[in-house]
Amino acid sequence: MQLVLAVPTGVSFVPDGGTGILSNGTVQWTLGTLAPGAAGQVDAEFNAPPAGSLAAMLLNAKLVDGSGNILAEASGTKSIYATPDFSYSVTTPVDPVKPGDKLAFIVKLDNLTNGLQNATLYYVVPGYTNTGFQNVYAGAVEGVAFSNVPAHSSQSKIVSLNVLNSGLSTPPEGTIIDLSFLDAARNATFSRNVVVSNQGPGRIQLSQSSYSIGEGGGSMAIVVKRVGGSSGAVSAKLSTVDGTATAGHDYTAVINRLVSFASGDTADKRVSIPITQDSIVEAAETFNVTLSAPTGGVTLGAPSSAIVTITDDDTAGAGGISIEQPAGTILTSGSSTVDLGAAILRGKAPLLFTIKNTGTGNLSKLAAKVTGVNASDFIATAPRLATLGCSTMG
Repeated sequence: MQLVLAVPTGVSFVPDGGTGILSNGTVQWTLGTLAPGAAGQVDAEFNAPPAGSLAAMLLNAKLVDGSGNILAEASGTKSIYATPDFSYSVTTPVDPVKPGDKLAFIVKLDNLTNGLQNATLYYVVPGYTNTGFQNVYAGAVEGVAFSNVPAHSSQSKIVSLNVLNSGLSTPPEGTIIDLSFLDAARNATFSRNVVVSNQGPGRIQLSQSSYSIGEGGGSMAIVVKRVGGSSGAVSAKLSTVDGTATAGHDYTAVINRLVSFASGDTADKRVSIPITQDSIVEAAETFNVTLSAPTGGVTLGAPSSAIVTITDDDTAGAGGISIEQPAGTILTSGSSTVDLGAAILRGKAPLLFTIKNTGTGNLSKLAAKVTGVNASDFIATAPRLATLGCSTMG
């Protein structure tokens, strides 16, 4: 007994190792003898046609005896669900793009089948672009060939276009370059749009190259600006660097603070740096702020660094400085340097000078110095206290 199955139109039979014999458009299986009430089964595999060319196939099977007599016959329609051969994607390293720049479209093809595959993708060169080769112009049809792509792997190609910027060919602001691809063999299409912006992402910079704040000002607001463009999301980092002012003592350090601008955003950003208040009389001190690590295609403009000056608001007050010598003589001066007078020493005895702050504010950065004949024979020792508060002695 045999089962005879006609091969449907538009498909091809996949040999099954010898049990099914293809002959004259039919596949024949020898079933042997079936006992009463027994059942038999055969499996048939067909190669589906290209996607979209055939929605269903008609199956017709006959059961015949050894003499060719038809014992039973059945038919039915089987729907075809084509599995895609490829998955496509296309990306660009930059978006938007400026006139005069080269625009790269990276086309990736993923082979979803169990064997080597080839494909050719066609595209039309968009307006306001060309490929840079002679006799190629907007509207020309080009092809991207993918050869011997291994099973379940991918392959990428680059389509490189020049965005024109000469005279009437320069694209207006906001022009969309639409690069569409067609896989004609599989009737598959996909595309990628890129916006043309004459401005681009712009520059990130500080609002000024120097700032000044009183010690009691609370905090210094550093203004960060985006100028010359607003396309795309961009960012930079801001940090402080010690000068004569010391982080943790005179101000609070800022390290790699991220300053971000969304696409289209040109609003000023502010970074606040706390300033430390104290009661020490001291000269003005400085630290620096710098921008670094721009992202999103943005560049650093000028200025990208600035100096911040902290001015002191403490004073020594009335009364100045008084210094007591061992003999008890009091010397008073309103300047920052006081002459302690002369002394005659016999032997190796130390000479002690007492310094008293008679003012209303603290004195800081005190130091001692010996001058005059044979000054190198003496060692001046700094006061025991680096800072003298009001009405204290050192």
